[in-house]
Amino acid sequence: MLTLLVLRCEDIDKTKHFYEQLGLSFREEKHGTGARHFSTILNGIVLEFYPASSHYSVDKARLGFNLPNLAQLPCYNPDLLIHRDEQILLIIKDPDGRTLELGDTMH
Repeated sequence: MLTLLVLRCEDIDKTKHFYEQLGLSFREEKHGTGARHFSTILNGIVLEFYPASSHYSVDKARLGFNLPNLAQLPCYNPDLLIHRDEQILLIIKDPDGRTLELGDTMH
């Protein structure tokens, strides 16, 4: 079972703000001399945003979320909708260029 997903970001504050618009909430953390980062828990999985560095570049993971009221999101654009297996998906990019598939839990 997946328990942790760490994403490296060019600007963690900008990325955090983007995901907050999707309804996620984060807390700021810093462990010892480690990097300042943000974390949240989604269905038992810890999602963390860490800054990219010379050792860890920005990743290009593809993520999917089921969200209520997809049409109410600030990033909603009906021109980006696709239909897959009786689900409506909004395909967008986050500030780091990751592709997100946002599904509407109302369908």
